Amino acid sequence: MPYISTWDKKGNHIKFYGVVSAGEIESTNNEAHNDERFDDIKYFICDMTEITDVVVTESDAINSAATDKVHLI
Repeated sequence: MPYISTWDKKGNHIKFYGVVSAGEIESTNNEAHNDERFDDIKYFICDMTEITDVVVTESDAINSAATDKVHLI
C-alpha cells in the first residue's frame, strides 16, 4: 500500500502517496482504529496531499455511504 503511518505519544499521522484505491484507504483507516494505541490518541491525521489518483469502484462508493449512514444514526 502506498502510505506511511507514524505514531507518537499523542496520535497517528498517515501519509498517502501515488495512486491508491478506496479499499486501501479504508483498510489503512481500519488498521489504525484497531491498533491498541488508538483509544488514547489526541489526533488522527490522514494526509492525502500527495495522492495522484484514487481508484474508486461503484461498490466502494456504496459501501462508504452505508458506513457513513450507520455512524450518523
